[in-house]
Amino acid sequence: MGATREELWAQLADPSKWSQDHPVLQTADISLVSNMHDPPTTSDKEANEADDILRAKESQDNSGNSENSEAHFGENAFETTKKRCQPIQLGPLKKGHGMLLRHKADSGPQAGRVFCLRECSQIEEPVEGPFLLVMKTIEGGLGYPFLENTEISEVEMFPSEDGIVRCKMTGMADVTSRIFRWWTGLQKDSQASAVAFLESIDQASSKVREKS
Repeated sequence: MGATREELWAQLADPSKWSQDHPVLQTADISLVSNMHDPPTTSDKEANEADDILRAKESQDNSGNSENSEAHFGENAFETTKKRCQPIQLGPLKKGHGMLLRHKADSGPQAGRVFCLRECSQIEEPVEGPFLLVMKTIEGGLGYPFLENTEISEVEMFPSEDGIVRCKMTGMADVTSRIFRWWTGLQKDSQASAVAFLESIDQASSKVREKS
């Protein structure tokens, strides 16, 4: 018997249910944040003090999670986002929550560096009709290929029919130029990655079911 829609949905919208086999955790260390906003206009001294507070808070909140702990990020351990945000405990995504993705702790010199910050701009889980998750990247870091504030991904997951859960994933983003998109094969790779991601979600949910 295949995974239920709720089990599959948790592998998209509830990071606390993800195992290390999850495709996101295979490529990034994550944390959830809230209260994302642009920093106020302050002096350099005040800005540095605010960064120190955020670093200390984030380190404390993650200290109990060895797999995602900032303590494992080496010299880039406390690189902060340009957005001000408040770290929160892993759990189901809610509108306004952000998912902060960093280069994995074992990824060499870039370990712990910010890859991107994605905001949950819409999430719906109706009794009838498709579930919906819309994520927007509001900040890009090292290695992020798109222009900031342009990448939006939308996932719809439909009720099971004959034991089959259908899923529709769409996305859009701006790049610096068409030449960049062509040279890097970005569009083709993005489409292939989306298919691989959904296939991995199915496999991850099956492994979670086997362990439970």
